[in-house]
Amino acid sequence: MERAEPDVGTGTVLFVFGLGSMGGVWIAGVTADRRLRTATLALLALATLCLASFGLFAHSTVAVLSGALLWGGTRGGIPTLMQTAGVRAAPRDPDTANSLWVTGWNIGMAGGSLLGGVVLTGAGTGALPWTACALLAAAVLTVAFARRNGFPPTG
Repeated sequence: MERAEPDVGTGTVLFVFGLGSMGGVWIAGVTADRRLRTATLALLALATLCLASFGLFAHSTVAVLSGALLWGGTRGGIPTLMQTAGVRAAPRDPDTANSLWVTGWNIGMAGGSLLGGVVLTGAGTGALPWTACALLAAAVLTVAFARRNGFPPTG
């Protein structure tokens, strides 16, 4: 049995994703100083749930648009929060912290693109959300356990 495609165009999904991204930047801006680790955990967990919803409900227009809006929010907020965490973890050398963060982000993007291509070629589009969920779950655990060094208390 084939699954029906959602009744929405790529441009609409990308527009909704972009709106969500703007909201995510705003969320990061208002939470980074007071609740950095909590906000990071929340957005990473939300991103994981969004990808799972794409895997489970890819045939639903409402689910795809809702997921795109929320996922956009996570993609707008997570980079800002993670960069803030890096600078806070190395307050005596913020330039090096930013350099390492940017390098790590680029390696992650390249590695994710490579892995995505391998998964897409091997298992198909249906496996992409689940692969991303596994990677995001690892990120959630990393942030959860990085209380002392990755997200030092402010004071």
